[in-house]
Amino acid sequence: MSPRLPPASPWCPVSPGLPALLARLVLFPAWPELPRRLVQGRMVLPSRLSVRAASRFCALKDHSGDLQGNVSHGVAKPKECPAGYYCLPGTKAANQYPCPEGTYSNQTGLGNPRDCKPCPGGTFCASAGLSAPSGPCFPGYYCTSKARVPTPGRDGTGSLCPAGHYCPPGSSKAQPCPAGTVLPQSGMVFRNSCLPCPAGRFCQGEGLAAVSGTCYAGYFCDLGSTEPDHRHCPPGFYCPEGSEFPIPCSPGSFNSVSGKWQSTACQLCPAGHSCSGPGAHTPELCPAGYFCLPGTNFSTEHPCPKGTFGPRTGATRESDCEPCPAGMYCSAPGLSQPSGFCHSGYHCAKGAISPAPFKHRVESSSLALPGNDICPVGHFCPRGTEYPVPCPPGSFSPSVGLEAEEQCQPCPAGHYCSVPGLSELAQTSLCDPGYVCLEGNSAPCPSDGIHGYRCPRGFYCPMGTGLELPCEPGTFSPMPGAGACLPCPPGMACGSAATVEPLTCPRGHYCPRGTAAPVPCPEGTLNALEGALAPTACRLCPVGRYCRGEANWEPDGQCSAGYFCEGGATDAIPRGTPTFPLSGPCPAGHYCPEGTHLPIACPAGTLNDAMGGASPESCVPCHPGSFCATAGLSAPTGPCSEGFYCPANFSSASPTAFLCPKGHFCQSGTAHPTPCPDGEYQPATGSASCIPCQRGFYCQELVTGDPKRCPPHSYCPPGQEPCQTTTVVLRVVMVSVVSLPGTRVPLMCPEGTFTPENMTGLWNEKECLPCLPGHFCRHGRLQGKCAAGYFCLAGSAQPAPQGQPQSWRFLAGCRWGQLCAGLCPAGFYCLEGSEVPIPCPANTLRDLPGAVRREDCLPCPPGHWCKAGDSEAQPCPPGHYCSGGSGSDPVAPRECPPQTFRGQPGARSMADCQPCPPGYHCPLSGLTSFEDYPCPPGYWCPGKGDTFLCPAGTSRIQPGAKSLEECDPCSPGYYCPDPAQTGLPNTQGIPCKPGYECPAGSVSPKPCRAGLYCGALTGEPSVCPAGYHCPEGSSTYNSPEQLCVFPYYCPPGSAHPVPCEGGSMALPLPGLRGSLEKFCRLCAAGTYRSAPLITAPCQPCPAGFLCPPGSESYHQQPCPRGHYCPSLAPAPLPCPPGTHGSSHFGKHREDCQPCPAGTFNHLPAQAACFPCGSSSSSQPGRKR
Repeated sequence: MSPRLPPASPWCPVSPGLPALLARLVLFPAWPELPRRLVQGRMVLPSRLSVRAASRFCALKDHSGDLQGNVSHGVAKPKECPAGYYCLPGTKAANQYPCPEGTYSNQTGLGNPRDCKPCPGGTFCASAGLSAPSGPCFPGYYCTSKARVPTPGRDGTGSLCPAGHYCPPGSSKAQPCPAGTVLPQSGMVFRNSCLPCPAGRFCQGEGLAAVSGTCYAGYFCDLGSTEPDHRHCPPGFYCPEGSEFPIPCSPGSFNSVSGKWQSTACQLCPAGHSCSGPGAHTPELCPAGYFCLPGTNFSTEHPCPKGTFGPRTGATRESDCEPCPAGMYCSAPGLSQPSGFCHSGYHCAKGAISPAPFKHRVESSSLALPGNDICPVGHFCPRGTEYPVPCPPGSFSPSVGLEAEEQCQPCPAGHYCSVPGLSELAQTSLCDPGYVCLEGNSAPCPSDGIHGYRCPRGFYCPMGTGLELPCEPGTFSPMPGAGACLPCPPGMACGSAATVEPLTCPRGHYCPRGTAAPVPCPEGTLNALEGALAPTACRLCPVGRYCRGEANWEPDGQCSAGYFCEGGATDAIPRGTPTFPLSGPCPAGHYCPEGTHLPIACPAGTLNDAMGGASPESCVPCHPGSFCATAGLSAPTGPCSEGFYCPANFSSASPTAFLCPKGHFCQSGTAHPTPCPDGEYQPATGSASCIPCQRGFYCQELVTGDPKRCPPHSYCPPGQEPCQTTTVVLRVVMVSVVSLPGTRVPLMCPEGTFTPENMTGLWNEKECLPCLPGHFCRHGRLQGKCAAGYFCLAGSAQPAPQGQPQSWRFLAGCRWGQLCAGLCPAGFYCLEGSEVPIPCPANTLRDLPGAVRREDCLPCPPGHWCKAGDSEAQPCPPGHYCSGGSGSDPVAPRECPPQTFRGQPGARSMADCQPCPPGYHCPLSGLTSFEDYPCPPGYWCPGKGDTFLCPAGTSRIQPGAKSLEECDPCSPGYYCPDPAQTGLPNTQGIPCKPGYECPAGSVSPKPCRAGLYCGALTGEPSVCPAGYHCPEGSSTYNSPEQLCVFPYYCPPGSAHPVPCEGGSMALPLPGLRGSLEKFCRLCAAGTYRSAPLITAPCQPCPAGFLCPPGSESYHQQPCPRGHYCPSLAPAPLPCPPGTHGSSHFGKHREDCQPCPAGTFNHLPAQAACFPCGSSSSSQPGRKR
């Protein structure tokens, strides 16, 4: 018996080649226990090599010898069932059992068809073996479950979307239209396919395919109503059954109760009230300025006419309006009070309608009222004047239209205006002589001081004067009220204008008749009395005195000492004239004290050899060595005798004045005794010569004596020869030379050396000390400081030494006897006592030697720079300027400032630094060229280094812009913001973002205009194409939200969807809704459509109204009288003959009333019947 397979052991059919394969397996030692039993053509395998269960399939290769490909560890390899399929036990192929249509499987390894998932709601599975649904259900359909097509029929898996519902793509069920909407069509896709419930109807509940019913009477149902009593009819309106909106009471009527449904509920507006516009519910009291007749429509319908006003409310007729009062005007109709006072400069009577005249005539509501005109000449009219007011006395007016009394012109000066209302200057009169008439005067002789006064003293006033005139110099006026001035009398002077009393002619002058200014006595004369009449009163100045200038009444003083004034002198130092030849300097041998009457002679023993002696001191003692024997001498009498001397400063009147003393000798003409020379002496008096000194003694000047030590400042060498002595006698230099065995006269130290006062006994010249630095030494003494402009280091004997040309910088090794001094060199200055030259400070220059002070160092010339001690200036380097000067200025040249450059040397001032040319900006100081600094991008540089940002809306990519015009307008599609706000230059524009437009020159992006769309970098927007709408800021036109859908249309350039106009209806046609002509249809005659009912079709015209083609409403078109209009009537139907229609709103044939008895109607469409003749009669409804 064959062994049974375990229940859990899967199995599969054995391949025909499997026994041979298993027979070969025994050859492998790795499988020693592999069973090799076959049961009825099948081999029984252990579990690890069993047939695979469901959810897998077995697929062996064709060649049984390929062991490695089909066997692993002794078993065949089954594969997992793929997604979209299921594998029953023993499945051979992956696609053997696909999931059926209407199902799918997104999992692998299914083993049963029940494991396939039904296609979910909103999707369809169109074929077998799907791993995912085929796609969403089509728009306008819904798919519940297991749908096999995207447009299921009535097979239980879905259906076409029913009426009253809409189905978007992928709907699992139909969505009901909300309450207040209706959708009669099936297969609709979107929510906006649900149409609002038509006005006058209501749609109660969801998912309606038709309206629920008609709106109740006393109520109205606007678009989308959900109840028959949706809105209560308000006061001022009535609402018949099926009303789309309340029907207003006609203008001039009202209804104060709500919920009415008949037109008879509207009442006529009472008098004194207005019922403004249609739909009035409460009469309003007629406002002030208006009157309201019965049935008044609006409050301002009947205004009070111009020239009147209505001060009270509730006026019922025009007579309630009052005429405008005098002095005021009512310029417009409907005034509650006058417009205002009549304008200044005009006068207005009662009923005026204008504040000022038109062509000199004010309009008036009544031609019988005179007096409306511009204010006449000679008058003024304040604001609100009824009658003109005359200008008061003292004034006049030649002009019309004066507004106030102040505008009346004052009577001109010199005139008087005595009566009111004067209109021209010819009507005024001249003021009387002797009076001054000021402006605004009304009397010929005014004296109040306000409008005029009497002519004052010192002045004269002719007839008609407005200002007193001063008496001219030489005349006077002693009394007030004068018409003319008097001439000044002789001996008196009237020197100023407006003289009241003449003045007595002063001393030193004379005054003939009519004198304005006294005439002065001429120079050299005087007049001591007042009141002189003629020039003979002037006398000559006395002797010894002088009279300088004109107008003298006494001498100016005594003549100066040293001069003699003979008479008529004009100055303290007189000059001779033909009349007075002795006047002038005092003669020689005399002296003239101040104011002398005669010259005084010099006494004996004195002389005066010059003119102009002023005092006894001018007479000097006789000349030294001479004598003066008489008075008045101008030269000595003769020389003094031998053995005697006549000293200086002694009045020698004799030739033997003084005896010559011992030790001296006196020759003829000696002024002072002469000491005996060295080596000589004289023991007696009165001698004319000296006796020679004996040898072997030290010789002194006056008398012999003991030898003395060699004195300071000198040296006494041994064996000195010769001995030289110099003597001056009577201005004659006498030199004697004597050879002595030893030194008789000490020798002075050499020039340029010195000794102190206490240094004596020197015998060699080199013992004399070199002169101190900064000083000069002469005659062995330290004489003083070196002169300014020179330097004295050593050996100088002069304050201004003239040394040999040499460099003073190498004088440190100066030797004894060498002159180390000289003129101060160029580039330096030497103060007094300078040891060495002082260099001129930096930035100064001295090109010549001998500078004596710091100020001699001149400023460095402009265009150069100078270092300390320079004698030559260096040219100022390029890129710099050197303005010269001294003091605290820096040594180095100054850099040319930013925004300038300098390419050549020698700039003298900052002005020589050249401005940066246009197109460059030169940002650094000290530049020698500008080419390396072009104007940066985003800027423009007009020159002189100025840089300006390219303004908003422009940019500059390249450097070197010279003018604002080179800043290019921002390119289309880009914008260039204001750099003053961003702080950044515009080197290139900022790209315009989608939804914005940037035309050329844009400063900022602007939202894309409505009706256009703007992609990125838009300069000129594109027009929104037909069938789409582009609101402001659109970046594209074809987004789902921009598609134009029913009930709208969108012509090219639409900013928003456009509804069809009232009187036409929207057509739900396929395609892009791009034109009015295609997607809107005019309502036919007998129908209408209100504009608010966007989605509604054209509605039937109700009975009693007329709706021509394209009607938006029926309310304003009632059926005309003599006709009747049934519902949907394209034209009014005439009432037949024998009838008439006396009212509007005829609905049926029965509304045509038969003609009453005694009347007839032979014509159709009549509003009334004709009366029968006197000899005729008729029955009701007769045609003839």
